[in-house]
Amino acid sequence: MNRYFFYFLFLLSTAVIYTGCANPFKDIDIRIDTNIFKYTAVVEVFSNTGAPISNATVTLRGKDADKIYNAEGKKEFIVSGGMLILALDPKVAPQAGNPVTFSVDITANDYLSVNIPITISVENLSTMVSATMINTKNLSQGLNIKTSTVTLGANGATTAPVVINTAPSNGVTETVSIALPAGTQFKDAEGNIVNAGALAVKTLVANTSSNDVQDLFPGGGLSLSQIKTASGATTSGNLLPAALTEVSMWAGNTSIKSFNQPIQITLQLDQNYFNPLTNATVKEGDQARSIAIAQTLVYGRFENAGMVVKESGKLALKLNTAHLTWFTAGAMVSSCTNDFKIQFNASWLSNNITHPVTYKVFSVANGAKDKQLATGKFTVTNGTQGNLNKLPSSAVFIFYYDVEGNELAAQNIANPCSIGSVQAVTLNTSPVAGNPKVTMQLYVRCPNNKNPVTLLPTFYLYYKDAGAPTTTFKLLGTVTKVYISTSLLSTSKPYDFKAVWGSYVKLASNKTVSVDNAATVGDGTNEIIGTIAGATNLEMLKEVCKENGY
Repeated sequence: MNRYFFYFLFLLSTAVIYTGCANPFKDIDIRIDTNIFKYTAVVEVFSNTGAPISNATVTLRGKDADKIYNAEGKKEFIVSGGMLILALDPKVAPQAGNPVTFSVDITANDYLSVNIPITISVENLSTMVSATMINTKNLSQGLNIKTSTVTLGANGATTAPVVINTAPSNGVTETVSIALPAGTQFKDAEGNIVNAGALAVKTLVANTSSNDVQDLFPGGGLSLSQIKTASGATTSGNLLPAALTEVSMWAGNTSIKSFNQPIQITLQLDQNYFNPLTNATVKEGDQARSIAIAQTLVYGRFENAGMVVKESGKLALKLNTAHLTWFTAGAMVSSCTNDFKIQFNASWLSNNITHPVTYKVFSVANGAKDKQLATGKFTVTNGTQGNLNKLPSSAVFIFYYDVEGNELAAQNIANPCSIGSVQAVTLNTSPVAGNPKVTMQLYVRCPNNKNPVTLLPTFYLYYKDAGAPTTTFKLLGTVTKVYISTSLLSTSKPYDFKAVWGSYVKLASNKTVSVDNAATVGDGTNEIIGTIAGATNLEMLKEVCKENGY
């Protein structure tokens, strides 16, 4: 089966974007209906530089992780071409009020790891989320890293108090101070004291005053499904950070996880932070919370509550901790237990034309958008319904954008948790979707078989102007069921295409679409087998057809 689907993607470059003049074409109809996986989830994974991530390690965790497979029905999870495609066990289905939930850990060399929580609800057959991985050697504006070295005594302990301070840099105005008391010893993951003579300390500080702080946050979202309170109870909520830092340490080649005594971390706050719980800008004497985030578990813990103080004329919060992880300070707003249901109305997307629509959810401060809390993507046609989950129980703005980032609609919701009915979202016509309807249709016919094959994979198709950088690839849509139709492609210019299915990525370069074209892959009259190595392609087709009973 794997080779069959690989061959299908190979044929994308010779048949789907077929430019012969025999049949000009008007719709992109790719006959696809696996009927194997009904529910899928797609994670787009990009570097902060815009490049797609590959060669990353993927681990699934959480309540329903054991029910998730890759597109090939296996438990091997790979990020290819910036995409990770996941599928729900076909014997399992999410229920109303009981969605399938799990999280995805992704790690890669020279990148900060991310953890992406995923919810598959009964209404959303395809869930698409995005994650940004921060390249520590090529930091985005709004991130600052300081590396320090501390000399340790003979017993692996500090011989005197040590204070490490960061400084404003790279668009980060907030600073962090770490105070190590004399006699502090450092422990590995098993709790053993590490004695290596010297300690390396890396302090990452994020600018939380920016709207897009979500992209800098571990996991790419500000919603935590499990937060332990001081009493040991568990709650969930959306974080609205006034400060964000990650502190990591090594002694020799050993990663430090905890200490023999608490250390103190002082988080300088966003001086203009708007607290939705007090409905006012932060000030000295306010109560604030610090939360430790275990990024590999989408899990948090209230570290301690404290009073906002002034340090060197700046508002700050001090916390004492005996372990290392990400730390944030600010407010937490409880999450809705119900999903926010929407229906897209767009007359310009009638007649089965689809368009990728991105949504972004922002908190509200003084009547304007503040922190970006969540983002996601739908492939939309007129009447498409979808769910937004884990929204906060406070006022939000929700904005909807086309593939080029043009705003198509906006909602101002006082409390998403109080709305149980489906909310209509009327999308303004996208200025980049004015081309005639184009529909790609591909059939595959096995040799000696009269009828075309219809058991073909659902995959994701990206496009960009021919010759443009790979970082400019944009989602054209989901090629699934009967066809994909679009008004994003012009018939007068060439494009590069990228198809992604499972761990397979296939590129088709410098292709011009025509109008009203369909093609059948096979060895018969007027059928396509490829102009390069056609005999080899035919043998591949025969083999995979035989393997699959055709």
